[in-house]
Amino acid sequence: MNDRGRRTWIPWVLAGLLAAAGLSCQTQEDVIVYERDVTVDPETKAARLMNSGRQYLDSELYSQAEQAYREVIEIRPGSREAHTLLAFSVSRQGRADEALELFKGYTQKFSDDPEGFARLAAVHSDRGDHRAAAGEIDKAVALSPEDPKLYYEKGYYRELIEDWEGAQGAYEKASELDPGNDDYRQRLTVVYKKLGRTEDLYTAQREMLEKEPTNRRLMLSVAQLSAEKGDYAAARDLFRVLAELEPDNTAYLKNYAVVQLLEGDTTAAATTYQEVVKKNPSDADALVRLSDLQASAKIGKYDEALRNVQKGIELDERNARGWCVWGRILERQAMYEQAKQKFQRASSLGDPIWSEYAKREVARQDQLIEREKKKKEREEYEKLEEI
Repeated sequence: MNDRGRRTWIPWVLAGLLAAAGLSCQTQEDVIVYERDVTVDPETKAARLMNSGRQYLDSELYSQAEQAYREVIEIRPGSREAHTLLAFSVSRQGRADEALELFKGYTQKFSDDPEGFARLAAVHSDRGDHRAAAGEIDKAVALSPEDPKLYYEKGYYRELIEDWEGAQGAYEKASELDPGNDDYRQRLTVVYKKLGRTEDLYTAQREMLEKEPTNRRLMLSVAQLSAEKGDYAAARDLFRVLAELEPDNTAYLKNYAVVQLLEGDTTAAATTYQEVVKKNPSDADALVRLSDLQASAKIGKYDEALRNVQKGIELDERNARGWCVWGRILERQAMYEQAKQKFQRASSLGDPIWSEYAKREVARQDQLIEREKKKKEREEYEKLEEI
């Protein structure tokens, strides 16, 4: 199961009911004496049986726990706790269908208990019946419309059946009822992203970041959204801060360089990639990207670009982009035959982007070679005419 929200009823049944009893974890070797004293009054016996049942559960002795809770229910038929833990004990013995019926029976007997419907929803979800889970959690919400946890669960089950609008509404209500809960806001941002509601996602995450200014996960997400929105200054600043917070993580510097390129600052981006390479000299991708920028018309450092791309190829001979960059560097120096060879190598590597690009470049290099050949022929002919 996933790690968010109420993914299974087992842990929170035990956490709530066993912890409330003040019991610590027992070992499998602990000897737990089953309550069989017939001389005590029924209520005292029921209390002792409840205590023994909890200890059996804590020691994973589920059949003994089941027997204890069945006897409790004979004495206390209205014990909600006993009914719940009986169903749990049965489930842990692999009798899933019987446990499901017990939980259904609980909701029929105690139809005013929203937690009963919430537990039944979780059982349905654990069995893969997420639509049934969504139906049961709706009943829980109807009984306790001011409980943000139930709306959170409703959002989760709506996600599982891909009812994104329903999930959005549930998470928004959970956030409204408990605005300080970041888990609710986080799930809401996921749904906003799924629905393509970039503005809402951006707004929600900016608000979260204001409350958690050192949350790096949020900083990264807001930086990416800022770049998508065209707010390059905000994205650049956040990536720079992230790079300073995690100096060994060069991914942030690479993102910083990409934003600089989006702003049109080729020189600054090249400087950033130099910083990346300095931190990690074996980063073939960074070497290739740096060489591509160095060979641009704006910078024009072809010798440095050639050295860096060669280093990158040495580190990763199947880097199709690197071979393409090498080809472009040679082309800018009018070395079309050599450029064609590099593009041919790139085209053979099966890269879905750069190999396809290289195939087109091979054809273009042929055109440039033919053009250069005709140019030389024309120059030679003009020389002969002068003679």
